[in-house]
Amino acid sequence: MPERVNNDVTRIEASVEKLSTSVEKVSNLLTELIARLSVLETQVPSVTRENESIKEMIDETKELILEVEKKVTLVTILNSNLTDTMKSIRDTIKTDYITKSEFEPIKRIVYTVAGLMLSAVVIALVSLVVHK
Repeated sequence: MPERVNNDVTRIEASVEKLSTSVEKVSNLLTELIARLSVLETQVPSVTRENESIKEMIDETKELILEVEKKVTLVTILNSNLTDTMKSIRDTIKTDYITKSEFEPIKRIVYTVAGLMLSAVVIALVSLVVHK
């Protein structure tokens, strides 16, 4: 596999791994926040207007947390797809492409044949000019 492509793939895989770790941390924090909000909600009596406002804020926060969890799930899925794509690219590069060192013998053969053909043409032209 070409060195530069291999380095790029490795760097992207490291970034994907960091993203995966960050997503997992955010998901854990969101779960903990929901648990704390649930505890807070049970502790707040619904007698005064102020408490109603707090309950509304708790409900809005829960909705926002659910939206963020959906987005975290989406990022996790995209992360998984990206990892699969990177693996596919790496496999394709390993199977469908050759390295520079593998190509070197073929390059020498082609250059030799082309040089011989060009030499034959030049020699034929020179011999035509000399005979006339």
